[in-house]
Amino acid sequence: MSTQSQPAQMEMIKSMVAPWHQSVENPARAQETHLEELLKSYSQTEYGRKYHGESVGSYEDYKKAFPVQNFNDFKPYIDKVMAGDTHALLSEEPLYIGYTKGTTGKPKIFPFTPTHAKIFRDINLRIIFNYSLSKHNFEWISGYRLNLVSSGNIGTIKVGEREMMYGYSVAVAARIIEEPTAAALKVIPTQDEMDTLPKEASKINWEKRYEFAYQKAREKNVTYIMTTPNVVVGFGRYLYRKHHISPKDLWQVKYIMSGGFPNTHTRFAPPIHALYGKTADIRESYVSTEGAFGAQIDDIQAWTPFYDRMFFEVQTTSGIKQIHEMIPGEIGSLIVSTSTLPRYRIGDLILAFQPPYFRCIGRENTKLSPYRFGKLTGESSFHFKEPDLTLYK
Repeated sequence: MSTQSQPAQMEMIKSMVAPWHQSVENPARAQETHLEELLKSYSQTEYGRKYHGESVGSYEDYKKAFPVQNFNDFKPYIDKVMAGDTHALLSEEPLYIGYTKGTTGKPKIFPFTPTHAKIFRDINLRIIFNYSLSKHNFEWISGYRLNLVSSGNIGTIKVGEREMMYGYSVAVAARIIEEPTAAALKVIPTQDEMDTLPKEASKINWEKRYEFAYQKAREKNVTYIMTTPNVVVGFGRYLYRKHHISPKDLWQVKYIMSGGFPNTHTRFAPPIHALYGKTADIRESYVSTEGAFGAQIDDIQAWTPFYDRMFFEVQTTSGIKQIHEMIPGEIGSLIVSTSTLPRYRIGDLILAFQPPYFRCIGRENTKLSPYRFGKLTGESSFHFKEPDLTLYK
């Protein structure tokens, strides 16, 4: 993809990235504006009306009116949505139904609305183009994205009177990204092709997916990958074990957008670079079924929140505060307000560095490993305050 002769296209790309950078420059204002938008949506639901969302006029009002909830607290409302009562929790009809694998807890059913889907799609394009702008390189986008995800079509499920397809959330997100961008961003295998494979998430079935992807893509110009880091490593190790080759022997992968696991750079970068080559640029994103919360905005190995797309709070030892109010070295449990869930305590621990950088360092009630997040790399001028880990043992 060349943008040198396409100034209009370049301006479009810059316009997609600019709101993120602008929100980082003034997170308090961006969060205030976005909270107003969320409250308009919440006030259209039974859940939002229960807490008088239409009367909330400030963040302090929001904290007082809406309780912090976990997924189990929202589940009765999600059950109502699945029974056909859309406005119990949603302001619009569900578009897809996502199913989580239960990596960090019990599996969940989660409805994707058109707004939720659009945010996912726009943010993923934002991440891709932000990387290209930061590197002044768009040529890699003309290659193929290697699709290494699970099934987006496990089966059908009743939503009221409708039969709707449901699939693993990461694959639903892949479909959301792929469908409207297929002409500009090539992918191999397609999600439709991946959905023809066995659906259960077993080791044998994952190896069938790896083999299928290898056979489809081995003679293509694969230049980037977007998936979880364990799958990136798993695919590379499978090729080495089964075919005695590494991905770096087949392709020149320029960019790996990795998400879904904490401590990507410390836990997964060494095996990824061994398998895909040291020139493969790993960029971390902070994503979950419920939303895409942040991504690496530059070469610093930490993520920066999407202040214009989500509303972020943290529960710290000194109380609940907005995430941009955290001090370097402070740890808090993330509370995120999405287009669907108000004040959802997701269960992840967030470590603050100098603004605007953060890392997800693990789940609540887990023992933390200091070497994995003790410092940032790539920026020697950062002053990191060591957190008191005894508070979280």
